[in-house]
Amino acid sequence: MPTIAQRRRLAGLLTAVSLVAAGGLATETVAAPAAPPSDTSPKVKTRNPAKIPRVVDARFGKHKAYDRVVFDLTGKASGYNVRYVSTLRQCGSGKKVTIPGKKFLSITLEPAQAHDNKGRDVYRGPGQNSTANPKLPTLRSMRMLCDFEGQVAFGLGLKRKAGFRVGTLSKPTRIYVDVAH
Repeated sequence: MPTIAQRRRLAGLLTAVSLVAAGGLATETVAAPAAPPSDTSPKVKTRNPAKIPRVVDARFGKHKAYDRVVFDLTGKASGYNVRYVSTLRQCGSGKKVTIPGKKFLSITLEPAQAHDNKGRDVYRGPGQNSTANPKLPTLRSMRMLCDFEGQVAFGLGLKRKAGFRVGTLSKPTRIYVDVAH
């Protein structure tokens, strides 16, 4: 009979193998933090890569203590500004965007674009033309708000205000947002 530690290692290995096989959240070994994020203050990181990265996809997943949204980018990571807002708005026009949720996180990636040099969309992920509804414990909805003047913005609709953290992963380049359950 395997020990508890052996069963945990096996479960972790099977999870990692199934995620990679299914094109999941990681193609490298990244330890998922055990504790849920608790900070609700804005997270801002400024970066100025030589070539503007493109946002090409996004996905979400449920972890033991948090929901994760991952944005796939080409090139080096962009900067970001992630904060709670009372109303989600489109870039440029300022038009109000309504999505399911009681609290809202605004995620702006800058510099970034979701189109190629000919103006064709390269982002094919959830929430591009309609609201995505992942039905996770905290994350209720996601919507792309804009691809405008070097900014790509998304809105997350949440069940409640919860702590969150933001980080980057590489090979391929990704920016993630974790929201506590």
